[in-house]
Amino acid sequence: MSVKAVLITQESVVDQVKQLETQKREMEVELEQLENKLRSIEASLAENEQLRTKNQDLLNQTLQNFEEEWNRRSSHFPDIHRKILESAAALVATPKK
Repeated sequence: MSVKAVLITQESVVDQVKQLETQKREMEVELEQLENKLRSIEASLAENEQLRTKNQDLLNQTLQNFEEEWNRRSSHFPDIHRKILESAAALVATPKK
């Protein structure tokens, strides 16, 4: 049993090279598109993180303002504060039979 090498003609080698060069160009274009998409995703993630931070800051500021206003109202109008607490306690309390 002898193994003979397969002969490849010059035309077939040229055709293979052309095909490989075409594939290479297509892959380079696809790589460039994917890199652009990756950059846009990274930019979007960075923007989302900035918005999340800003949202958290605004939420904390809102809660702080609410607490400040609540304390101010309760100190200036203790009877209103007492009535609110009494009505809340009445709603939570078990009904009388």
